[in-house]
Amino acid sequence: MSQFELPLPAPLDKPKQNVENLESLSLDDLQTRYQSIIGVNPRARAFDKETLITGIQNPDAEKDRIRNIDRESDLTDLSRTYRS
Repeated sequence: MSQFELPLPAPLDKPKQNVENLESLSLDDLQTRYQSIIGVNPRARAFDKETLITGIQNPDAEKDRIRNIDRESDLTDLSRTYRS
Protein backbone atom coordinates (compact mmCIF):
# COMPACT_ATOMS: atom_id res chain seq x y z
CA MET A 1 0.00 0.00 0.00
CA SER A 2 1.28 3.46 -0.77
CA GLN A 3 0.86 6.56 1.35
CA PHE A 4 -0.73 9.71 0.06
CA GLU A 5 0.96 13.02 0.68
CA LEU A 6 -1.45 15.63 1.87
CA PRO A 7 -0.67 19.26 1.05
CA LEU A 8 -1.10 20.59 4.58
CA PRO A 9 -0.22 24.19 5.35
CA ALA A 10 2.66 24.93 7.70
CA PRO A 11 1.59 25.37 11.34
CA LEU A 12 1.02 28.94 12.37
CA ASP A 13 3.15 30.37 15.12
CA LYS A 14 1.18 31.95 17.93
CA PRO A 15 1.89 35.65 17.98
CA LYS A 16 3.49 36.75 21.22
CA GLN A 17 1.49 39.33 23.10
CA ASN A 18 3.15 42.67 23.54
CA VAL A 19 3.57 43.67 27.17
CA GLU A 20 2.55 47.22 26.31
CA ASN A 21 -0.66 46.03 24.65
CA LEU A 22 -1.59 43.85 27.60
CA GLU A 23 -0.80 46.52 30.17
CA SER A 24 -3.11 48.94 28.40
CA LEU A 25 -6.08 46.55 28.73
CA SER A 26 -8.54 46.86 31.58
CA LEU A 27 -8.65 44.27 34.35
CA ASP A 28 -11.93 42.85 32.99
CA ASP A 29 -10.45 42.41 29.51
CA LEU A 30 -7.36 40.71 30.96
CA GLN A 31 -9.51 38.39 33.06
CA THR A 32 -11.60 37.44 30.02
CA ARG A 33 -8.52 36.80 27.89
CA TYR A 34 -6.84 34.83 30.71
CA GLN A 35 -9.88 32.61 31.14
CA SER A 36 -10.11 31.89 27.41
CA ILE A 37 -6.39 31.00 27.16
CA ILE A 38 -5.78 29.22 30.50
CA GLY A 39 -9.26 27.86 31.16
CA VAL A 40 -9.35 29.01 34.78
CA ASN A 41 -11.60 31.74 36.14
CA PRO A 42 -9.19 34.37 37.52
CA ARG A 43 -12.02 36.19 39.29
CA ALA A 44 -12.47 33.24 41.66
CA ARG A 45 -8.77 33.25 42.53
CA ALA A 46 -8.39 37.05 42.83
CA PHE A 47 -5.32 37.32 40.60
CA ASP A 48 -3.76 40.74 40.17
CA LYS A 49 -3.02 42.39 36.84
CA GLU A 50 0.64 41.35 36.78
CA THR A 51 -0.24 37.68 37.34
CA LEU A 52 -2.81 37.83 34.53
CA ILE A 53 -0.31 39.35 32.09
CA THR A 54 2.36 36.78 32.98
CA GLY A 55 -0.13 33.95 32.53
CA ILE A 56 -1.29 35.22 29.15
CA GLN A 57 2.28 35.59 27.92
CA ASN A 58 3.35 32.11 29.04
CA PRO A 59 0.26 29.87 29.20
CA ASP A 60 2.11 26.55 29.59
CA ALA A 61 4.01 27.70 32.67
CA GLU A 62 0.83 29.25 34.07
CA LYS A 63 -1.12 26.01 33.67
CA ASP A 64 1.67 24.17 35.50
CA ARG A 65 1.60 26.79 38.28
CA ILE A 66 -2.18 26.46 38.67
CA ARG A 67 -1.89 22.67 38.68
CA ASN A 68 0.70 22.84 41.47
CA ILE A 69 -1.44 25.21 43.54
CA ASP A 70 -4.43 22.89 43.16
CA ARG A 71 -2.34 19.82 44.02
CA GLU A 72 -1.08 21.44 47.24
CA SER A 73 -4.61 22.47 48.16
CA ASP A 74 -5.89 18.94 47.53
CA LEU A 75 -3.16 17.44 49.71
CA THR A 76 -3.92 19.90 52.50
CA ASP A 77 -7.63 19.11 52.32
CA LEU A 78 -6.95 15.39 52.30
CA SER A 79 -4.68 15.55 55.34
CA ARG A 80 -7.28 17.59 57.26
CA THR A 81 -9.88 14.91 56.62
CA TYR A 82 -7.85 12.28 58.38
CA ARG A 83 -6.72 14.49 61.28
CA SER A 84 -10.22 15.26 62.52
